[in-house]
Amino acid sequence: MRKKDSHRDRYKEEKKDSIFIYVQESNGYSSMFDTMLLDISDTPLFTTVYETELKRRWQQLLISEKGQMLTFGKLNWILEGEYHWEEVISKAAEKYDKVYVFFLNTSFKFHRPPFELLLKYKKRYSNIYYILFYIDLLSRKASKYSNFLRKKGIFDLVYSFDHQEAEKNGFIFMHTPYSVLPDLDHEEDPAYDMYSCMAIKERKEDILAVLDASRQEGADLRIDLVIYEPDDSFEEYGESVSTSLMNYMSYREVLKKTLQSNCILEICLPGQRGMSLRAYEAVAYNKKLLTNNPDIHRFPFYDSRFMKYYNLVGDIDWDWVKKREDVDYGYKGEFSPKHLREDIQRRCERL
Repeated sequence: MRKKDSHRDRYKEEKKDSIFIYVQESNGYSSMFDTMLLDISDTPLFTTVYETELKRRWQQLLISEKGQMLTFGKLNWILEGEYHWEEVISKAAEKYDKVYVFFLNTSFKFHRPPFELLLKYKKRYSNIYYILFYIDLLSRKASKYSNFLRKKGIFDLVYSFDHQEAEKNGFIFMHTPYSVLPDLDHEEDPAYDMYSCMAIKERKEDILAVLDASRQEGADLRIDLVIYEPDDSFEEYGESVSTSLMNYMSYREVLKKTLQSNCILEICLPGQRGMSLRAYEAVAYNKKLLTNNPDIHRFPFYDSRFMKYYNLVGDIDWDWVKKREDVDYGYKGEFSPKHLREDIQRRCERL
């Protein structure tokens, strides 16, 4: 292994600028994450590395919790070279002055690189910074391995979309980075009153309650729903609900359907307080928003004319949902990931 100081001297004259490397797993949500970061990903000094789940049986055993406990991490060295990000980071560290390696909490759900391997690259190259952004709560399954790595101290900066979790854990609070797709057509005359796309998870009863109320009030509600069990049937609701078994629609298609609606529906998971993408979509594309998230009142672009909170389904103003009117939040890119990139660079300069 090269010594850190000699490595730095060797490339001192060649290095210039800084580069962002975004590491994400290939899954049903990839197109959504790619869209969120579009404002900075569509630049030369940004690269995305898509990781896939390690398929070999010995790899899966080794990176499992049981495997790590049994081996005490002493066999992790044999995983070096098994991840795509390793080569990308190594080449970038030799070419650029600073390398910002950006992870979402969802970046580690399946491929789970050992802490020791991530640390090895930080020791090898002094110009690497690891940044983690929680777009989910710490309690979510998608955050489990990120929590483990964070507690081991591998990240230089940790961000969270949730005010309470950021304050409680000493994270940096920042609204979810969100880019606007520039080539989507807006519908002057919405095709239906309200739309939502979501995974069923722990909200089936809430979804059924809103569906029943919309039918009773004569509102045209459309929901694209990802289900996990074949017997999660919504056939009685006809074209109001389209279900798919563990199959996620591309985010571009979700946005196309969103723009055909008059209002966006958000049904939060139990315990959720931070903003989901529904609020950002409403602001970015000038749509009404109906949500059961009480934190909507502290959202920077909250406007009581265009955003409504409901606690019980009986609270919903269906006349407002159906009413066609001009919506304008005066949004000028305040949630663009460009601001996140600038914040990361500024904070890393002080490390």
